[in-house]
Amino acid sequence: MIKQCLVALAALSLGACATSYSVTPIAGAAQNLPYDHGAPVVMSKKENGAVRVAPTDTAFQGRMSLGVVAFNDSKVSANLGTENVHVYTAAGVSVPVFTYEQLAREAKTRAAWQTFAVALAAGANAYAASQPTTVNSYGTVYGSRGSVNYASTATVYNPSNAALANSINQAQTSRSMGQISATLDATLAGLGSSILRTTTIEPGNAFGGNVIIGRPKFAKGEEQALRVVVDFDGEEHEFRFSVGAS
Repeated sequence: MIKQCLVALAALSLGACATSYSVTPIAGAAQNLPYDHGAPVVMSKKENGAVRVAPTDTAFQGRMSLGVVAFNDSKVSANLGTENVHVYTAAGVSVPVFTYEQLAREAKTRAAWQTFAVALAAGANAYAASQPTTVNSYGTVYGSRGSVNYASTATVYNPSNAALANSINQAQTSRSMGQISATLDATLAGLGSSILRTTTIEPGNAFGGNVIIGRPKFAKGEEQALRVVVDFDGEEHEFRFSVGAS
C-alpha cells in the first residue's frame, strides 16, 4: 500500500514538471492585433459587444492561460464564464477548459498527497528514533596463560537521544505541514482572484478573468494552433493562436 502511495505521489510531482506552452495570437480578417504592455492581444467586435483574448502568465501546473474580457454593448445583461469559452486544436479536437472548482479541487488533492508524504516520513523517523542501538565491543583479555581476543554485542536504548530525535522530527513535520497549508491557501486565493467565474455583465460594463486550458495533443504534422470560441450574448467570437513549447 505504501509503495502504491509513493508511486502516485511521484506521478503528481512529475506532472508539475511537464512541458509548458506559450501561445501567440493570430489576427483574423476582421480583427486587429493591438499590444498591451508589450504583449499582443486580439479583439473581436460584434453587434452586441466586444471580446478581447490575450495570453497571460497566470499558468497552473504548466498549462496555458488566456485572459478573456467581454464588453456588453447590448441593452440586456449577459453572463460570462468558463462555460462560454471553447478551445479546439486546428484538427477540431476539443481542449479542456478548467473551472475554478476543478482547479481548486486539484490543488487540494495535491496538498493532501504532500501532507501524506510528510506524515509518512515523520512516522518512519519516529520509528527509527525509538529503536535501540547495537554496540559492538572488541578487545583482548590477558592472563597467566597468555591472552584471549573477544568480541561482544550489546543492545543499548538511550531515551535522551530518542527524545531529542523525536523533538526534531516533530518540529520539522510541523514546519512542513505549515508550508503545505500556506501554499494551498495562497494557491486558492490566487485562483479565486484571477480565474474567470460566471458573472453577469450589465449593459455598458465589462468583465473578465483568466481561463486555464489543458495541454493540447497535436497529431504528427498537424498545425500547432488553437481555435478559441467565446460565446457571449448570443454571438460567437472566434480567435486563433499559434502554440509553441516554452
